Amino acid sequence: MESTWQQGLEIKSKRPALNTTLSVDVLVIGAGITGITTAYLLSKTKQKVALIEKASLHENSATAFTTAFITQVIDTDLQKIVDTFGESRAKLVWEAGDKAIDFIEKTVDEEKIECEFTRCSNFEYAINDSEKEELIKEAKLAKNLGFNVYFHDKNDLNFPNAGYLETKKQAKFHPIKYLNGLVEVSEKNGVQFYENTEAKKINEKGGYIEVETPDSVIAARNVIVATYSPFNHPLEMYFKGGLYTTYMFEVNVPKGLLTQGIYEDSKNPYHYFRIDSKKDFDRIIVGGEDHREDVSVDEEKSFKALEKYLKTILPKTKYKIIRRWTGPILEPIDGLPYIGEYKKDSHVFVTHGFSGTGMTFGTISALVFRDKIEGRKNKWAKLFDASRAPTIKQLIAKGIDYSEEFFGAAVKNTISS
Repeated sequence: MESTWQQGLEIKSKRPALNTTLSVDVLVIGAGITGITTAYLLSKTKQKVALIEKASLHENSATAFTTAFITQVIDTDLQKIVDTFGESRAKLVWEAGDKAIDFIEKTVDEEKIECEFTRCSNFEYAINDSEKEELIKEAKLAKNLGFNVYFHDKNDLNFPNAGYLETKKQAKFHPIKYLNGLVEVSEKNGVQFYENTEAKKINEKGGYIEVETPDSVIAARNVIVATYSPFNHPLEMYFKGGLYTTYMFEVNVPKGLLTQGIYEDSKNPYHYFRIDSKKDFDRIIVGGEDHREDVSVDEEKSFKALEKYLKTILPKTKYKIIRRWTGPILEPIDGLPYIGEYKKDSHVFVTHGFSGTGMTFGTISALVFRDKIEGRKNKWAKLFDASRAPTIKQLIAKGIDYSEEFFGAAVKNTISS
């Protein structure tokens, strides 16, 4: 199943497969937003950089199957982050998201990348009084931490709701067009890109690291494992996340029906959608019905459940489903992603558990990696430290989330036999 972002793109050139030995300062493995943004940032330094991808640069990365929200609002509620990590760290999490949005906007402007980048509001809405009260608490907490978040006690979203939380100055874009632009700039700056080159094994040898592929060996001083889940499956990361499947539609609707922006409901698992204004119609990309990958769920029933949700926001409205697809969601065990060296001084960097905020955390990961390799301080490195261990309190909180998601999607949509 192809996503919206894979349609109609003209790829200017293919990159070769690597079939010889190679020596670099930094090897990046994976061509999603984390890997390509890291390569782009390091292309502006004195580092010699190569990136390898097991397929084509634009084929199978998780970035191609996202809804491409760029938000400081993450899947874990702000109150839960405060309860688990404290107010100062919760504030850092949202500041990181704000930095990611600003970075992407600045990069799009400076590099003149045509990728439909648009600033917009993020709307989280309630459908009953209980959800409404929780959103009011979220708004108060966010304001106390210094963020521009507002609760609106009115039904003006043009679909049924009991009020909504608005976070202004968030963003959305076309993720593959953005990455194509970064690749072009990075290549001009000397980064080597190789397609159809799959990393099979990492050998840590003290002063340097060897990465084996079927036809080559690459020596590097630092390795960025930017695959969606670390391909080398380090034991240190094994129990730190759970893989989920999410379901998505691209839908055409009449123009002006809903305000352009990003939307989520307050359920667990939640539904989400974006409204994009087009010339003759508006486009909705809508998703939800998430469930654990290791639970056998009837896919057709999940898509039918998603369409049932779609009808709640489009009552009595004619719409056309253009395409559908599924995507991966990797949930972190304690609510925040893991970014950095998976063990101290390994010089092997990983990312793990972006949940539904991959565009934000992929960008932050690249900034953390660049600063670590260049010997700079980074205010988020400790917060997202990949070697951290979850506490009992964090495991209990995530266990409750898993139970709610399991009964809210897997059981509801019938476990297949």
